[in-house]
Amino acid sequence: MAIEAGRRPFPSPVVASARPRTRVVFTRLLRGHLAKVGAGVILLLILAAMFAPQLAPYDPAEQHLEDMVRPPDQGHLLGTDDLGRDILSRLLYGARVSLVVGVLSVGISLLIGVPLGLVAGYRGGWLDEVIMRLMDGLLAFPALVLALAITAALGPSLGNAMIAIGTVGIPGFARLVRGQVLSIRAQEFVEAARAAGLGDRRIILHHITPNVLAPIIVHASLRIAFAVLAEASLSFLGLGAQPPTPSWGSMLNTGREYLEMAPWLSIAPGAAIFITTLSFNFLGDGLRDALDPRLKL
Repeated sequence: MAIEAGRRPFPSPVVASARPRTRVVFTRLLRGHLAKVGAGVILLLILAAMFAPQLAPYDPAEQHLEDMVRPPDQGHLLGTDDLGRDILSRLLYGARVSLVVGVLSVGISLLIGVPLGLVAGYRGGWLDEVIMRLMDGLLAFPALVLALAITAALGPSLGNAMIAIGTVGIPGFARLVRGQVLSIRAQEFVEAARAAGLGDRRIILHHITPNVLAPIIVHASLRIAFAVLAEASLSFLGLGAQPPTPSWGSMLNTGREYLEMAPWLSIAPGAAIFITTLSFNFLGDGLRDALDPRLKL
């Protein structure tokens, strides 16, 4: 008996099996010790950024010239910089910058790269060729070099840094999604949806997209780590956050002039960048294992 078109989406057993329940994914995620460590550190970082005004002992932009380059002590747990500003306070507020840039820049990559990958993989033909050649053109440049070029062209600012980092992340999402769609569009449940009379838009939204969410989530978590590192690099070169906005990269730039006489100026922001990037990588690896449907409980 023919299935009447226009009704609810054609049921797909593959879609159902590709959506692991939240509890199953969470259980798998907790199996990995490194993933738990990464998630815990990221949670602490988020809380520190949210409650920075309450946790910071000083205003991050407040200068005390009589306390310039002061070593760590009870008054300043991580010491002060070349303008007498408390490093701990600037570190806490700098976490806000890193997290905002990481999330928003990856959001830009997602909003542009995922639709491009869906269209290229599902439609194929000349449209696929045009989109993928554009992505290949972006991939021809090293990611950080391209981000530097875009930021330099747009002008040094935190917003432009987010646009630049988001732009260099578009090809990764587009190529990832396209590869997934190419393998999914030939599956029987997609053919059955077409036979039921469903339109391309409905098939993409209800049958293909749910099946590519897992690799997208994993890739996004790993891209946040790159975004944090890229923002620090741009700020280190003076193309990211502008003074007096505290940024881990700009703090590193300040500390490089005092490496021998005041190493604490570089140790604190350097450790923050290292730990944050490593934690997102740990979480990404854990999510990859947790969302892998081939793994059993």
